[in-house]
Amino acid sequence: MASWKEKLEGILGRGGVLELNLAEFNPRPEQIRFALAVAAAFENETFLMAEAGTGVGKTFAYLLPALMWSKQEQEKVVLSTKTKALQAQIVDRDLPQLERALGGKINYCEAKGRENFLCWHKYQNIIAGKIRLEKDQVPFVEKILGWAESTRSGDRKELKLGQSLMRHWEIVAAERYACQRELCQHHEKCFRMKMLKSLAKADLIVTNHAMLLTDLMMGNSILPEYNHLIIDEAHNFNKEM
Repeated sequence: MASWKEKLEGILGRGGVLELNLAEFNPRPEQIRFALAVAAAFENETFLMAEAGTGVGKTFAYLLPALMWSKQEQEKVVLSTKTKALQAQIVDRDLPQLERALGGKINYCEAKGRENFLCWHKYQNIIAGKIRLEKDQVPFVEKILGWAESTRSGDRKELKLGQSLMRHWEIVAAERYACQRELCQHHEKCFRMKMLKSLAKADLIVTNHAMLLTDLMMGNSILPEYNHLIIDEAHNFNKEM
C-alpha cells in the first residue's frame, strides 16, 4: 500500500494529478508539507494546530487528507469554515474541481441553518391564499414559483434574484419556532430534513463556525456523530461564541 507521502505527492506534486488536470494549479512544496501534517494527525489521532501563509493552498492541503482518510477508514469528517463565503467556495468550486481532477464522485454535503431553506408548508399556504401578501411581496413569490416546484434542495442560493426581491425571502424561509417538524403534513417534502438525511450519509460535511457552535449548544442534534474535525481559521473561532 502506498504511503501518505506517495499518495499526496502523486496528487499535489510536480507532474501530479492536479497539475495535469487543473490548468490553474501550481505545485508547492509547502502545500505538500501541510497536507502531510494533516494526514499524520488523522493517522496518529492527534491534534494539529497549523498556520499557512497566503498562497500555500491550504484548502486542498486539508481537503485531500480528509477525503482520503474518510474513504479509507469509512469515518465521517467535519470541516468548519469561518465564513459562509468560504464554505460556499469549497462546496461550489473546490470539491467539484477535485471530483473532475480525481475522476470520481466525492460524497460530501453542506450543513446550513434552516433559514436557508424553503419551507414547503409556508409556501403552500401562500399558494393556497391562506397567507395574505403585501403588494411588494407578490413579485417575489411570482419569481420563485417555477424554482419552488422543481428544486431538489430548496436552498436559497439557487435563486439568482436581486436584493430587492430576496429581501422577501423570510416569508417562505424555514424557521425554528414555526416548524412543526414530524407533525407537519409536508414533512416528507421538508428540505431541511432532506439536508439532515444527506448529512448522515456524507463522508465529508462542510459547515461554518456559527453552525458548528449551534450544533454543540443544542447537544449535537444537527450534525451526525463524527470523530474528526477540521476548523479553518480556528483563531477566529472564539469570536463566534
